[in-house]
Amino acid sequence: MGMFTSTSRIVKAGFINFWRNAVVSLSAIFVMTVALFVVGSTILLSVFLDSSLQEIKSKVDVNVYFK
Repeated sequence: MGMFTSTSRIVKAGFINFWRNAVVSLSAIFVMTVALFVVGSTILLSVFLDSSLQEIKSKVDVNVYFK
């Protein structure tokens, strides 16, 4: 019972502080969302470019003629 009481107090205090500082909380959530979006986009772009490069490498055919 003691574990549940402390957990509920932590959650209750978190919600109270979230609503008291709503602008700061929402801006922090916005910054974290943008940061995660940038990191995810970078990883996705890296994978996409790598697979595209491998596809182009497999299609390139170089012929050299000597006289």
